[in-house]
Amino acid sequence: MTDTEALRPAPPAAEEAALDPSRLDGTPAFEALVERSTRDRRVAAGNLWGSSQALVLARLVQRAQGPWLVVLATDAEAELFADDLACCGVGSELFPARESAGDGDDRSLVDPDTVRRRLQVAQRLAGPPERRPRLVVGSLLALLQPLP
Repeated sequence: MTDTEALRPAPPAAEEAALDPSRLDGTPAFEALVERSTRDRRVAAGNLWGSSQALVLARLVQRAQGPWLVVLATDAEAELFADDLACCGVGSELFPARESAGDGDDRSLVDPDTVRRRLQVAQRLAGPPERRPRLVVGSLLALLQPLP
């Protein structure tokens, strides 16, 4: 994965998105979800399959304030979810798990590109509020691993 793949930018205009999240506006279930997200700052939704998860989150990110963290089971799922978000017109910051070229805790075998990407995301998260990513996607393992 290259440096430009870590931050998946949204298309320049909503019209270019393959999926239009604004079609969710006005539906009772979605409006209840938006209201809960602004009131409780936490949100959970069930019965969403495939890209519908990214579609709902994309519209929540567009309508509701706050930083968003998406936690998935694996790095592969996180990458696919970030791609789905991009199809919905929403960019995200991918936080990768630290990969090792060998077994055990041998730090000399850690992939330097992954370490660099993890540190770049952490630096942006710790930086000035106007430069912080609004949406971070990562696997549970990536979030549990210490930096770098």
